[in-house]
Parts: sequence; C-alpha cells; structure tokens
Amino acid sequence: MPVRESYYCSKQCFLDLWPQHKARHCLAAESVSKASNDCYSLMGRLRSSGSWTDFGIDSIFVESETLVEREGKTWIKVGSSETYVPSMDDFGFCLMFESLAIDCSLGFPLSEIKSIMTDPVIIPPHPCPRHMIQIQHLKEPRNIVFESQSSNADTFSVLSYNILSDIYASRSAHVKCPGWALAWEYRRKNLLLEITGYDADIICLQEVYTANQFISDGCATFFRHDRFKEITKYELEFDKTALSVVEGLEPGQRTEGQIRLMKANTHIYANPNLPDVKLCQVASLVNGLEKIAQSQIPILICGDMNSLPGSDPHKFLVTGRICPVSSKETADPLGIYNLLKLQHSIPLVSAYSSLLCSGRVKEDEKKKMNQETKEPVFTNLSGGNSSTLDYIFHTENNLEVEGLLELLNSETVGEALPSPLWSSDHIALMANFRFKQAFCWEPHSPPPQNPWHQAAPLS
Repeated sequence: MPVRESYYCSKQCFLDLWPQHKARHCLAAESVSKASNDCYSLMGRLRSSGSWTDFGIDSIFVESETLVEREGKTWIKVGSSETYVPSMDDFGFCLMFESLAIDCSLGFPLSEIKSIMTDPVIIPPHPCPRHMIQIQHLKEPRNIVFESQSSNADTFSVLSYNILSDIYASRSAHVKCPGWALAWEYRRKNLLLEITGYDADIICLQEVYTANQFISDGCATFFRHDRFKEITKYELEFDKTALSVVEGLEPGQRTEGQIRLMKANTHIYANPNLPDVKLCQVASLVNGLEKIAQSQIPILICGDMNSLPGSDPHKFLVTGRICPVSSKETADPLGIYNLLKLQHSIPLVSAYSSLLCSGRVKEDEKKKMNQETKEPVFTNLSGGNSSTLDYIFHTENNLEVEGLLELLNSETVGEALPSPLWSSDHIALMANFRFKQAFCWEPHSPPPQNPWHQAAPLS
C-alpha cells in the first residue's frame, strides 16, 4: 500500500474507509505469508523498474499507462532508468528490471527483452547509534564540559575502523550474514552512514579496497582540513622494511624469511601461526615513530593489530620492551627476534584502558572491558569467535582521553559480524583527546626526516 494512501483527513474519514483499508491489510498479510513460495502473489501488483526508456518509437513502446501486464500479472511502472532506489512504497513488492537493445536508426529491437526480478523489498534495519562516554580521571578530578570536539581547539576526535574489504566478505567466511547484507553495494552505504555519523576529526580506516591488483587492501587516513594541516607524510611498506631483517638471516633461511615477512602491506599480518611476523611489523612501525616522538610530537597509533592483548606485539607497544627469552610466543623458527630492536621509549597507553579508571563510567560499560588486559572484551566477531584485535594507542605525556565511543556486547551485535545492522566483522573505535600542553609546529622548523628512509636499526 503506497504511503500516500495511508493518510486520512479526519477520524470520520478513516472510519468511513475502514472496510476497504482492513481488506487491504488482510490481503497483504495473506500475500506476505506466501512470499517465500510465490513472490508473484504479493498483492497481485508487482512493482517494476523496467526500461521503458523514451526512444520516441511508438511502434515499440506504446505503454503510456502506469499499469503494465506481464504474463497475466499487473506491474506498476516506477522508473525508466538504469538504476532504481526502492522506497517505502515498494515495501513487500518484488521489483523487475527489463532491458532491450534497440537499433535507434531503424527503430527495431536487436534482442529479446531481458528481465531480472528481485525478492520482495524489505525495510533495512534501523541504525543503532553508539554514544560517546565521558571520561573523568580519578587522579585529576575536575569539571569537564563534554561538547562537540570540533568546537574546541585543544580537543579532537579520532576514529579507527576495519571496514572489511569486499574481497574478504565471502559467504563461506560469514555464513550467518544474509547475502544481501554482505553485498558491497549495501555495505558501503551502511558503512558510509555509520562513519559520517561519528563526525570524527580524524578517520583511520583499514582494509580499504583498491583496484590495484598488487595491493588488495590498505589504510586510508582522513582529517578535517579546517582543523589540521598535513606537514609531512611517511609511508611504511612492511615487505620493503623486512628486507633488512631477511639479509641478517643465514643464507639458507633467507628464502623462507622472505615468504614469512613479505606478507602485509596494510595493517598487521593476520595469520595467528606467524607471531614473529606480527612482532617484526610492529617493531618496524614503532622504531620509526620513536624518532618522531623525540621532537615531543604527540603520537597516535590506530589500527587492526591482529594481535591479542598480552601478545608480544601488544606488550611491546604498551611496556616498551619485550624479552624473546621469557616470551610466551614460541614460533620464532628463524630467530628473527634476535635481529629486532625490541625496546622503545614512547610512553604509549591504550585509550580504552581509561574506561576502567574513570569515576563516571557506568558499571555496564566497564563490563564490556576485560579487567585483566584492560582492553575491550572484543573488537572482532567472526565465524562465532570473538577477539580483541583493534586498538587506539596514544602518548600519555601529552594527550589525555576525554571520551570514548561506547563498546558493543553480544546482545547488541548478535551471533556474528557482519550483519544487516553492522557491516564489518570489526567494530569501530573512537576516542576524544585533549592536549595536556600547548603544542604548535613552528613554520620555520623543518619536519622530522623520514624515519623509514633507511631500515630500522637492529639490535
């Protein structure tokens, strides 16, 4: 039933037309119950987005009426373009797209009419907004005005999100997600609405699809140009950085070293059986950032680390060192750990650990945190397995967390991700930061030299 026919000018008007209105309800209910077996039965009137393009050839297209008969069924013409976006008026109806090749010079069809029909149109799930949680540090009690971060020059917000590249969104890997909700055409719109809704000042995305056959996914960073200015940019490709480590191996191990180390070109490598590769990539990243941090520039590290809390990469980031001898990670068959600089002086902390030390956060929110690891209970939920792989790290000496995007739980996301509501197998993380001290880049000061211009130093 079209929405425009659902309104009545008065209560009496509605009562007078109730018999007809009730009949339509009964017919709709009966039709929907049969939809799984016979989509033609829906109301007996199926909507079509067919290609009744106006070629000015009356001998071929003579349908000037809204209603069109196809195989004894009544269709309503709703468009004549190559694409069509369903509206609420289409809810419960099937859509059919027809196309026909025509020789415009002669006015004759060149083929038979080709048609594609959809399942009945459904209403997409209503967005479930996530709210920001105000953080008040117990050690420094003060009154905080929680405003939009873009209105204060001393504060800014950062979003980190693995959006699930289309090449990894397969039905075999995500069996609990409906096919239509897994399609990139649906997910990209849903993701765009979610990401823009967070209104972050800096956006860090992982698994960003590219058509380049040599780079299947990657990282993309966006920022508000009215709040920030790009001074310099460094790019780190793990496969190139790994060359220095490979050269330090014994000749007989270099071939296997290349295979193990030259894997990731975006976020940290995902294979759980290769922890040495993960640590090598994280160490290469931090060793370069350490050179930048020496100039007192605030540091943020956002991304999918593909490493659990307490793993060697995670401990290396938050403690500043890792000892291969006492490490719980045993898969270092090539002795790569001995070739890495496994210590740094950057005072990094995890932004979400602030939830556990805040005096204003509700207990329900703290239950979404792992009390032992001080990280979220999960940031990834795929194939029935939940894990924490995503993080936002910051330098504790010059940045302070003022707000965090609320976490999700199993009741919110359901059995697995992605889903019709959440279009990635990861959840977005977001933090509001305040500068602890005034920071300004002097225009006459040269930017730090590229820390990855040469290979990271080895111990």
